[in-house]
Amino acid sequence: MQNPRRSKLAFDPTGVFPEKYLRATPPFAPIQLVQELLGMIGDDREFVYLTDGGHFDNMGLYELVRRRCYEIVICDAEEDNGPVFEGIGMAIRKCRIDFGVEIELDLNKLATDAETKLSKVHWITGTIKYPETGSAEPGRILYIKSSITGREAADVYNYRLQHTPFPQDSTADQWFTESQFESYRRLGQQVIDECPYL
Repeated sequence: MQNPRRSKLAFDPTGVFPEKYLRATPPFAPIQLVQELLGMIGDDREFVYLTDGGHFDNMGLYELVRRRCYEIVICDAEEDNGPVFEGIGMAIRKCRIDFGVEIELDLNKLATDAETKLSKVHWITGTIKYPETGSAEPGRILYIKSSITGREAADVYNYRLQHTPFPQDSTADQWFTESQFESYRRLGQQVIDECPYL
């Protein structure tokens, strides 16, 4: 049984369970599915629940802050029509609530113009202030957003004109055409080439 959230049950690597029980996956997955639905999956079970984390923090910011990193690069390519910056907003909120960390980013620079539907930039920089550092030098964050500025290559611009959701296509679409894949690849290359911090 495949989990629709792109996750997997895997054998617990702690070695708590005897060798005779070593299996790559559960023999009858619906049992584990019911356990998951009832909140009974944990690190004391034979199988642990592995996930890409997309249902919690799609960019990995939370874990980098938990590890007290002072130089963070975040690439946000999630579907975000508007944009409303839901992913980064929720990650910043969780970091403040759980760790007392203040992350400052001026998202207005990435907002799209109402008429042109273009952003001014693809990326912004900000600061990270950890509570234990007081007034010491804050950490730095580089936030890269999948966006259109009007400076894209001709083929990327053409793809955008023909496919208005681009580059905010739904992540439910896992079957990219060659044109779609190349447009995302080329946009990503251009964004990184323009960024002086990388």
